[in-house]
Amino acid sequence: MVAGCRGADRSAREVTAYVSADRPFSEPIMQEYQRQSGVHVNVVYDTEEAKSTGLANRLLAEKDRPQADVFWSNEPVRTLVLKSRGVLAPYQSAAAAGIADTFKDRDGYWTGFSARLRVIVYNTAKVADGDAPRSVFDLANPRWKGQVAIADPRFGSTSFHVAALYAEVGDERADDYFRTLKANDVKIVDGNSVVRDMVARGDVLVGLTDTDDVNVAIEAKQPVAMILPDRDGIGVPVMPNMVSLVAGSPHAEEGKRLIDYLLSAEVERRLAESDAVQIPLHAGVAGPKNMPPISSFKPMTLDYARGRDAGRRRHEAPRVAPRFVMWGWRSSRTLVIVAATAAFAVVCVLPSLYMLSAIARSQDPAAVLRTTLLDSRQQGLLYTTIVLGSCTAALATALGAGLGFVLARIALPFKSVVRIALVAPAVFASIRDRTGMDLRWRTIRVHVGWRDRRHRGRALPAVDARDGSRAAAR
Repeated sequence: MVAGCRGADRSAREVTAYVSADRPFSEPIMQEYQRQSGVHVNVVYDTEEAKSTGLANRLLAEKDRPQADVFWSNEPVRTLVLKSRGVLAPYQSAAAAGIADTFKDRDGYWTGFSARLRVIVYNTAKVADGDAPRSVFDLANPRWKGQVAIADPRFGSTSFHVAALYAEVGDERADDYFRTLKANDVKIVDGNSVVRDMVARGDVLVGLTDTDDVNVAIEAKQPVAMILPDRDGIGVPVMPNMVSLVAGSPHAEEGKRLIDYLLSAEVERRLAESDAVQIPLHAGVAGPKNMPPISSFKPMTLDYARGRDAGRRRHEAPRVAPRFVMWGWRSSRTLVIVAATAAFAVVCVLPSLYMLSAIARSQDPAAVLRTTLLDSRQQGLLYTTIVLGSCTAALATALGAGLGFVLARIALPFKSVVRIALVAPAVFASIRDRTGMDLRWRTIRVHVGWRDRRHRGRALPAVDARDGSRAAAR
């Protein structure tokens, strides 16, 4: 009986983790922990476009009533922000003994493991190895105008790279670099994997991405290669995964056990052998193929463990995003939202305003409104307008999501023209469909006395829909 109670207690154990690391790589790790420990693991993953930012905002929103126990981030910036906001709790795991202090918070609020690198990827079929850029600052050279792609700098590892550059070279030089990069017609896309695919297809010649994304293309025998940027200059940006315990978590002890597992040499070995090709931080763990060991290049000198540098990046990282927005780098989703709103306005809102303005122009608006609503034909028109408006809004939302997905991945010099060409037919089709009800609208115009001075001051004659031409003439 005691054994049965213990079994029930074991099956009731659970832990919740928020994970921004790529799901194809992190999910097998979490499943293996659940299999070994018997603890039910609830995992919430972030999206490709909002890497770590979405989950960090969720943790901030849940600060007073935490739902998560562990936060596994694929880059440092958001973890440092969460520490400064009091979202994380200190925990120094014994499993991290083999990891260098550089990758551990001195107060125990986070621990790094299994690092990735920020690299330059280029198309080997179109760019010779000797001609490929060796520094991120080379990407602002006019030689690469319109041929460089990077992921949205407000999210994920790109936001870390941007913040690291500001911390390393200072505001003035970094500002000048990004203004020049923007003027060089850099392409801003939804994720690092999109950068990789654009380079592999030849849509652009070079891009900034992560080692795990490049490795996928290398293994697929695609025409790409990578360069470690600034390996002899300011250094290569090294991004460790970071794992933290959430303050006030509902299952703190289970959260600590999960952290111990994630910081083990076994997990680093599995991540190194997987397609993630992440570089182990434990001494003695073999590194991944296609990736150089950290000892073979100069890492960018970012001391993650110092609160001073964390504070600098905390202020610098949010400041970077408005600069990009101010310079006009907009997501394609914005255009889709505007187009959907315009279509809804054309189909539903404008006709309604038209009818109301016509009623307001009559001598007795209240009487005309009552007459209009009691007329069976006008009731049919009103119901039709409501149905068409609702259907148009739903259709615009459904098509808009797919259209945004397509537009975000189109790499054409005249992308704005393509956007207009795709959206305009939908808008004009809605206008055309609306004009198909022209006879009914003409009936309303005569019925309420729209611009018909001969009927002002006396009862309006009933007009059949077949007399639409005469109504229009009057």
